[in-house]
Amino acid sequence: MIEPIVRGALRWLRRNPPPEPAKPAIVHGDYRSGNFLFTQDGRISAILDWEMCHIGDPMEDIAWAIDPFWPITRHYPLEQGLGLWEQASGCSLDRSVLGWWRLFSAVKACAIWTTAEASVASGASYEMTVALSGIRAGHFHRKQMLALLRELGAIA
Repeated sequence: MIEPIVRGALRWLRRNPPPEPAKPAIVHGDYRSGNFLFTQDGRISAILDWEMCHIGDPMEDIAWAIDPFWPITRHYPLEQGLGLWEQASGCSLDRSVLGWWRLFSAVKACAIWTTAEASVASGASYEMTVALSGIRAGHFHRKQMLALLRELGAIA
């Protein structure tokens, strides 16, 4: 069963698709600080968990990385980090398109948390971490979807 807020977010995403990416790229799909290994001087030495990798819009990875649930902003202030990405990639970020991807990321996260919760409810998993992530993170991302839908002008 899809929750009303997720259903509403999906409806808005379908009705307001982003433009095709100017420069399609390899998208990691789970690009966040928890999936990096670092050297002692703070440089990224490896990126882990490539199972959601695909060709697409690099804004998907940016939106996932800046999700407030695992804020990369603890390393850089948001605008500074986005500026560094623009400088390194040679591409400019369209903030309205980034808004679409941020909402998409919240929906994707809710799908992951719902699946985690269901695996515990069905007895397929007995891991407390999985159960708690489904409860805590799912609630967080439902609230995030509401905030993003307001920010995008989809709801008052």
